[in-house]
Amino acid sequence: NDYKTLSNSSREVSSLRDSLVKAQERVRQFNHREEIFKQPPTQYEQLADLIKQFEPYNKMWDLAFEFDNELQEWCTGQFIKLTYGTIEKRVEQVNRETFNLKRIFQETSEDAMKVITVMEEKIREFREQMPLIELLTTEAMLRKPQHWVDVFEACEMPKTELTELSLQKLVEAGFLGHREELEAISKRAENQWNIDKKLSGITDKIKQLQLELMPHKTGIHLIKTVEEIQQF
Repeated sequence: NDYKTLSNSSREVSSLRDSLVKAQERVRQFNHREEIFKQPPTQYEQLADLIKQFEPYNKMWDLAFEFDNELQEWCTGQFIKLTYGTIEKRVEQVNRETFNLKRIFQETSEDAMKVITVMEEKIREFREQMPLIELLTTEAMLRKPQHWVDVFEACEMPKTELTELSLQKLVEAGFLGHREELEAISKRAENQWNIDKKLSGITDKIKQLQLELMPHKTGIHLIKTVEEIQQF
């Protein structure tokens, strides 16, 4: 019932899961021998009930352990390597699974609900930080790092190498209190990046255009129509 014991609880759950798997395998062996001797297979109802009761706890601790590791990676790893879409999808998945477990444990286990409550709080806290990932890890912000100069100025943070930044450092530096300024910088970066991409596309197309010549009876060559080039 204590989220703080996550590592130990996960090991215990893993050990119990292995024991149940071994028990199932032993039952299969017993039933196989009974089949050989033309005896009716014994039903081990206690084991089946135990596995059924264990499953939601197994899911809860596995989910908690995986999500806790992911949170550590997202919060302390390199910020510029975070991908908002992938993280958002995973957080929504964890939230759905936590909600489903909550529906089970509300009627069956007050102890498990203590763990679920902590997980819900961790999801809520991380969601509050996710706008920083959404605004500052866009393609525009990564391709045009000069916009980070404006970010550091707006958030009153000394200029720092992007590879040294983590989500945790940004939160500690008070970036969440400058959301409006960050939205404006991110939008400006996105507009400039879109212009750059369009100009790059135009440049690439220009490189493919050719000024064609055609032979003339006088022995010289004349330029074919340039209307297409002029229109472009």
